[in-house]
Amino acid sequence: MRCTLLKLLSALLVTASACSNGRTRSLGWADTSAQAVVGAEDKVDSLRVNVYVDGTVSMSGFLAGGSSRYTGFLDGVESALQNGLRRADVHYFKFGRVVRELDRAGFRAARTPSFYAEHGISDVTQIDSVIQCDSGAQVTVAVTDLFQDEGDVQSIVSRIKNRCFAKGAAVGILAIPSEFNGMVYDAVVPPYPYSSTGDAATYRPFYAVMLGAPEHLERIHDALRAANVHQGDFVLISPHVVRQFEVKMTKSRDSRDLNRRAEAAPGHFRFDVRRGGAGGTAIADIMIRLKPSAPDFRAERLGLTALRRGAGSDSVQTADFTLERVQRTAAGVTATLSLHAPSEPGNYAYQLSLVTDPLDGFLMPAWVARLSSPNPTAQADPNKTLNLETFVTDLRHAASSVHPPELARWYVDLRRL
Repeated sequence: MRCTLLKLLSALLVTASACSNGRTRSLGWADTSAQAVVGAEDKVDSLRVNVYVDGTVSMSGFLAGGSSRYTGFLDGVESALQNGLRRADVHYFKFGRVVRELDRAGFRAARTPSFYAEHGISDVTQIDSVIQCDSGAQVTVAVTDLFQDEGDVQSIVSRIKNRCFAKGAAVGILAIPSEFNGMVYDAVVPPYPYSSTGDAATYRPFYAVMLGAPEHLERIHDALRAANVHQGDFVLISPHVVRQFEVKMTKSRDSRDLNRRAEAAPGHFRFDVRRGGAGGTAIADIMIRLKPSAPDFRAERLGLTALRRGAGSDSVQTADFTLERVQRTAAGVTATLSLHAPSEPGNYAYQLSLVTDPLDGFLMPAWVARLSSPNPTAQADPNKTLNLETFVTDLRHAASSVHPPELARWYVDLRRL
């Protein structure tokens, strides 16, 4: 008798514990919304940053007599990283045909013309050689002019996809217009001379291409911006584009077969479907705050991923919830969903995700097109970057093909009466 009472008491305690935790779902869903949508928090104390400087002859024009935004960036990058990160372990490299590590004096030499005339390095830019996204607290920053023909673009994007996006890493591209006085190499046409004037519109951009975990790249960009070592534009191509989101879900007025119960917790909704009812229409008002460095999404291309779990079953993709339409709002979007309830009475749990389109889910920032040209020449677009728009667009497509970013994730408990 005593044993029976103990077992009964134990069962009651377990039930009470489950009911007291608003994040414990009746059918076992773990709440992964923040990690899936926003991404990991940056809790790393020490970060290794490998800075690669393009040492080819095409970069020498950015010296512009020794005082330019390019040399200012090189002067300020070390102190910005040291002051902006908790503990920064900064290493310097020179790359072109090959890669060579530099001591601090060697890095300082990047402000002199001889740095860009080293035999065996200066003739070819092999940016492929610096593409790496090693696990752990490590970031790559490559400083280059990003001049690439279509074959280069395809090769580099493919390598970044396999070495970085496949590992959950991101790419950040910081564009900095700078004074320029020299030859423009690697264009479709033969090399041509170009000199900027005092008008910033005539400046020619160089780029800091960053590779690593999304949260680390955001920290580095924040550190550079806080130190005022750049006056440029930045885009982060990441599996996580949302800084904050919130979902509010209700039913439409004409859905009489559907009854909304009190929320179990924020982002966890509960509905009943009356006996004999087919389902109804649910409305999800979703507040979305994108990260400042993320490109804007195309609302008309959004999709819904729905997973269902029944009592004692694994989760499966389902068409019980389908996305009928999405409307852009000042705060985010309003999504109209159709519910086709399971025919069998019982309890069902759903995980719903609003997902960007893997091929055409984002708009490109306006500055990318402004700085890009398919054929810069001395007569047309002389200070623009060859195929920049193609490069950034293909990177976003490659990243989304591996992991289409979610804009929101929420949960529904459905009771079919």
